[in-house]
Amino acid sequence: MLGLHRIYRKIPPLHLRKFCNKSHRNDKNFTNNEIAIITLLYGGGMGGGTYGLVDGYMKSRKDDFFDCVGATITFGMFGFLSGTGMVLLSPILIPIGCIVYGIRCIDKTIR
Repeated sequence: MLGLHRIYRKIPPLHLRKFCNKSHRNDKNFTNNEIAIITLLYGGGMGGGTYGLVDGYMKSRKDDFFDCVGATITFGMFGFLSGTGMVLLSPILIPIGCIVYGIRCIDKTIR
């Protein structure tokens, strides 16, 4: 009985224990701009991933099961990365696209 009493005295009560799953980060420190950027990145990734999953499935649905699953997962991962990359690079790509479109509208010789 004495051994159990020593063990119990070394273990703190439940309300004094520190669990490893407690979050010490305060989520209220995010600004609206940070929330908007995170939302755009996730939105671009999810949009690209969805397009990749659908495209991969439609291209490989007549193959056997393992090829279909492999193609769908691969296309989904590449779509997610492409969508996130497009959102990250949109401040660069949108002005370049506008300039190229303006040049093509002015010069009608390019078909």
